Amino acid sequence: MYGTTLLLLTSEERENLAKREAMELEHRRVMSVAREEAREARRLARIEAAPPGSVARIGWRAYLRGLFEPTPPCPDIAAD
Repeated sequence: MYGTTLLLLTSEERENLAKREAMELEHRRVMSVAREEAREARRLARIEAAPPGSVARIGWRAYLRGLFEPTPPCPDIAAD
């Protein structure tokens, strides 16, 4: 809102405007948290629905780590 318009508002109108802005800010915060929770719930649901051993199940970073890190030697082979 323009500064000159704020000067022309009565104190009651300013209070109402401040309350409305506070409500809108709180609404944006609540909706932001709700969106984040919904995103996390969808992510967890996708992981649960994925077949065992798939990239979605083990995680992308773990999958990439398995590709680029050498696998440890098998203990049975080392005992021979």
